[in-house]
Amino acid sequence: MLRGNNISSRLNRRIVAYFATVALIGWIMNLPADAAELPSGATLAISDYSPYTSLVDLETAIEAAVAGGDVDAFWRRVVAAGSMPLVFGNTAVFLFRGEAEKVEWRGDFSDWGESWLGHGERLGDTDIWRKTVQLLPGSRLDYKIVLDGKTWLLDPLNPHRQIGGYGANSEARMPDWVPSEWVTRRPDTRRGTFTGDISIASERLGYTVNYRVYTPPGLDASATDLPTLYVTDGSDYWRDEMGSMVVILDNLYTAGRISPAVVVFIDPWDREANLNRRDKELIPAAGGECPFCDFVVKELIPTIDRKYPTNRSASGRAVLGTSLGGLHSTFMGLAHGDLFGAVLIQSPSFWPARWVIDQLATTDSYPAKVFLDIGLYERWYLKDAKKVAKRLRELGVELKYLELPDGHSWGHWRAVLDDALIFLYGK
Repeated sequence: MLRGNNISSRLNRRIVAYFATVALIGWIMNLPADAAELPSGATLAISDYSPYTSLVDLETAIEAAVAGGDVDAFWRRVVAAGSMPLVFGNTAVFLFRGEAEKVEWRGDFSDWGESWLGHGERLGDTDIWRKTVQLLPGSRLDYKIVLDGKTWLLDPLNPHRQIGGYGANSEARMPDWVPSEWVTRRPDTRRGTFTGDISIASERLGYTVNYRVYTPPGLDASATDLPTLYVTDGSDYWRDEMGSMVVILDNLYTAGRISPAVVVFIDPWDREANLNRRDKELIPAAGGECPFCDFVVKELIPTIDRKYPTNRSASGRAVLGTSLGGLHSTFMGLAHGDLFGAVLIQSPSFWPARWVIDQLATTDSYPAKVFLDIGLYERWYLKDAKKVAKRLRELGVELKYLELPDGHSWGHWRAVLDDALIFLYGK
């Protein structure tokens, strides 16, 4: 009876913690505090992601293992599940076994920094640690385990990985998450033409920039007036394990979902110096000075227009970027709306140049079509994205705005590229 009371007490504490977490998420995301269902103990449905029938079942097993002083049998059952976290409704339970004074789960749900949102708890005197998190339905998030504030690990119990700008992360997938059907090459997919690196010596920048060009499969030699999409962070977008954009383009063209277009991937890397120049290139100065923007407008666009049968009007050009690239593409719509008829913005990071939002608030014109997506866990960027979307609607642009239960990650951006391309070039 005492054990049952302890379990009930623990569940009550977890219910309180649950609502505190949901309330915090609601405050961050402007969601109602009852946006998710209460995990009511024994009524929780078993998930394919868990070897336990309910959260009560898991708590009972943990208490028995801790009280018995032998956690090996419990841990073998956890390992046998073959996945992490263990999921019950909207409750995700992360477990880790290892010696440490402190264990954290840092990721999209905790802003990647040290926070109580990510702190784990040791189970008794064992070397097993747990973190329980309430996640939105359909969430897909990146995370890592951090030992003693300094050692970052991939989750050894989670087979799912997502490559990011700083290497691989573990990937938490809630049961309602649905992967994009377009990011993996299909057996019958025809391949477009994708060049190797093409170099252009920029007078405006004072260094050489590499880019690659994609043209769709089956393109007729007599094709004319093809629209053009300029993509910053191009080498991340074209990598299959990150943006997978070439695969997505091939799949969409083969399926007849989009019309032909030329896609120009601009590589920010100086390979000889092993230097990514994006932080320098993609942030316009407060006075509007932007050498990289000038390079695109005065050097790259004329080069592409000479080499390919492009539509040279603004209605035929679009620009795409993510994070700082989203800041850059937003600015390009303001500064060069005469050259770009569409702007695609993914998870824009406005913090280095917040004046761009202020300028958008005072302009009376903007390119006719805008695609904007943001993750609901990107709390530092979500408020700005909402503000920008509201202003774009006021300007009367054709806007497709998406909020996803995801974070600041290529797993997020890749998953909605088909939506962006169909919005832009859909038949």
